[in-house]
Amino acid sequence: MKRIISVTLDNKVFMIEEDAFAYLKNVLDCQPEKEKVEKLVSKCFESRLNGQKQVVTLFDVVETLNQLNIQTSCNQSTKRLYRLPNDKIIAGVCSGVGEYFSVDPVVVRIAFLMLVPIMFTGIFSYLICWIVIPQKPVL
Repeated sequence: MKRIISVTLDNKVFMIEEDAFAYLKNVLDCQPEKEKVEKLVSKCFESRLNGQKQVVTLFDVVETLNQLNIQTSCNQSTKRLYRLPNDKIIAGVCSGVGEYFSVDPVVVRIAFLMLVPIMFTGIFSYLICWIVIPQKPVL
């Protein structure tokens, strides 16, 4: 037996299997226009349910998402800012910032140096970054 939970999509209540809900929630969390996708999914669920069928299953969720051509995997990268220990002059801050923004580290180093005459802003910000930004783990 599977657990059934009630879910509200587009102000309509649906009975859905727990595993189907977990899958649907993961897909919806990845969508940039979540409300629009919820409306489309809700309409499809309404058409799938009738007098004999009252519960949305995992198969229904997968078929609905395929029918609507909704991307089911997140393309969110886990991009993190690190100091790079292998490409450093002092602490690897500039090389890490350069890698994060896809810029040559030399450009970032020049930008930090240009900030030095302005009340030592470059040195102060570099020291803060050195303390705050974690070092990239060596694999």
